Amino acid sequence: SDVCSSDLIVDYLSPFYSEQKKPVNTWVASLLIAFAVSIRYEMLVFWVAYVGYLFLQRDYRKAFVVGAVSMSPVVIFSGFLYSLGLGVLPASVIAKKVGKGTFLENFAISVSKNISEHQSTVLLLILAVVILFIARQKLANLKNLWFVLVPVALHLLVGRFGWFYRYEVYVFLFEGLILALLLSYEQLRIRGITLWCILLLAAFWPYFTSVEKLRLACSNITNQQGLTLEFVTKYLKEPVGVNDIGLIGFKYDQYILDLFGLASAEALKLRLNSADFGWVNDLADRHNVQVLFVYDRWVRPDAQWVRVADFTVTEKSVVLGDLTVAVYARPARVEGLKQSLTVFQTDLGDKPVTLQIY
Repeated sequence: SDVCSSDLIVDYLSPFYSEQKKPVNTWVASLLIAFAVSIRYEMLVFWVAYVGYLFLQRDYRKAFVVGAVSMSPVVIFSGFLYSLGLGVLPASVIAKKVGKGTFLENFAISVSKNISEHQSTVLLLILAVVILFIARQKLANLKNLWFVLVPVALHLLVGRFGWFYRYEVYVFLFEGLILALLLSYEQLRIRGITLWCILLLAAFWPYFTSVEKLRLACSNITNQQGLTLEFVTKYLKEPVGVNDIGLIGFKYDQYILDLFGLASAEALKLRLNSADFGWVNDLADRHNVQVLFVYDRWVRPDAQWVRVADFTVTEKSVVLGDLTVAVYARPARVEGLKQSLTVFQTDLGDKPVTLQIY
């Protein structure tokens, strides 16, 4: 989707430098943005930016066509969710943006957190440089400023930063590509080119270094979610409750009770509107779940559950929500579960994981 964005950027800005440049094809623009928003909801910032850009150009017909066609994947998917009784937005989107306060309180906390992030400062600096070059090249009109400002503003207001840099990278690449395009029309000498390359490298350095961390990130997932999946597949073969569905949700063929709410609107609503975790008991009873795998700081079962064991990853974490996964069970399942865990303990070998059985 970021590659799609780069194509659009060239189409948007090139007309200001070449009268021979053909206008961007309406259907190509529609399909590129539709493809982008089909991947991640964050890409809707490009929908707002481009449709608004067309309106400011007073090209209302193209704005309507591009807006309707490129929004169709979101409308269709929302309709599908609604038909299943799940609302119009995925629970995973809602779970990342809401808390236990009011809407305005949650919104204010989210924006404040975004602005305090180091990467948001870098992003705003890149945006400032982009605007300076737009002004320098006498392109500072409302539609161009709208186009470069809206994605950044919307991300700061409703987006997120972090979690292995995956949330904000699209808007960084978007502004970075615009800056690179603007720089390409400057008559820079070798010294100037070198300086700008160094500055861009510094701005994007965390994303380059994240590539080096991929091996450790994969190891983290393998040694936590992978081992949990291996255990439940070999020894349980029954419905289980988890708060980080990940790899288990992808490969386990039994019912999975999502306790955090990324894949369950009901669990999300109960988690956010309850003072304690008594609701876990009702959901577990309804789905015949006797064993839970949770991060204690995310979900803490009450006295109806017995803590049986802890899986703890001993290597450095770069993507995990917590190093320790606590295993809880209903009293009737405790002894059988301990026996299975004891046998499984011999399978760990030299993996960077400890299994403590209580």
